[in-house]
Amino acid sequence: MSLARTLQSMLITAIISLTSLEPVAHASCEAGQASTMIVMTRTPLSQVEIMTSLRAGHAKVFGSEASDNRLAMAWAQIALETGHGRLTFNHNLGNVSMSSPVDPAYLNNGDKHVYRSFETFADGAEAYWEVLKRCSSALQRFDEGMPTAAATSLKRCHYFEAPVEEYAPTLNGLYKFAHKKVFKDEQREKQERQRRDNDNKRLTEESATANADASSSDVTCGD
Repeated sequence: MSLARTLQSMLITAIISLTSLEPVAHASCEAGQASTMIVMTRTPLSQVEIMTSLRAGHAKVFGSEASDNRLAMAWAQIALETGHGRLTFNHNLGNVSMSSPVDPAYLNNGDKHVYRSFETFADGAEAYWEVLKRCSSALQRFDEGMPTAAATSLKRCHYFEAPVEEYAPTLNGLYKFAHKKVFKDEQREKQERQRRDNDNKRLTEESATANADASSSDVTCGD
């Protein structure tokens, strides 16, 4: 998922000269349009939040729920790319590059690459799946639960620069971790949210009933 080298060179040259933290618009290849460079901002999220974002994003892009294998492999890749969500910037999941010269973007101070900037993780997750949609061989390997083959397909789609023999073992371990732990953590948090929601609903209903009884008592005393 690397940028076209000419576009990346143009954007990096422009951003390096900046001394202000304010977003700056740069001329694009299309007349009347500009690419906005956004300040690199850390936007961490938890392991479960990665999973829930990917789950919702898949439903939005594909119109269906993702299989457990597909979700686990996608989670593994995002976790690998972002240090389990700790090193996520500008709500970008998986270091998604610009798909258009006018996409808001940021310069990563570490690897000096330019990546897309999103306002929410929902937007970032949808963009991630849109990219994977164009790498059908990788999605097939995701569904089959084959991390090494998935890494090979992602490499062929120019998703990452590291050697496959380095990328694949980490992807494999994280894939197993997603199946073994993250899915369970997601389910537990979902149940806890549901319990809290039910408790809040019950308290609201009890409060409404108590207020109604009090109002009724006031009317009776007044009579």
